[in-house]
Amino acid sequence: MKRWIEMLVHVTRLLTEAIHPRGHRVFFGALDPGRLGLGERAIRKLPTASARTVAGHHDARR
Repeated sequence: MKRWIEMLVHVTRLLTEAIHPRGHRVFFGALDPGRLGLGERAIRKLPTASARTVAGHHDARR
């Protein structure tokens, strides 16, 4: 288990250095397609994205 955690930390550092994130957000609300911009709507229409982003879907833990 320790080796697995070390690997995850290493991968996280590599990705952070590669993409230079400015922050992150956790989404716990329902998806409202009417509030999406052009880019977000285009991504949502991709075959793999549309299967994962269902309108009105929300996190049950909320």
